[in-house]
Amino acid sequence: MKTIGLLNILKRSIMRERIMHDAKTMPARQFILLRTMSHP
Repeated sequence: MKTIGLLNILKRSIMRERIMHDAKTMPARQFILLRTMSHP
């Protein structure tokens, strides 16, 4: 059961890394729109 928790933490950190990368590459408005769509 501990491995599932670790996987979730890993997945979350990867998603955060991707969001940070996208924030650098795409315009801020588009980035905010994408975030509000993916996180209701």
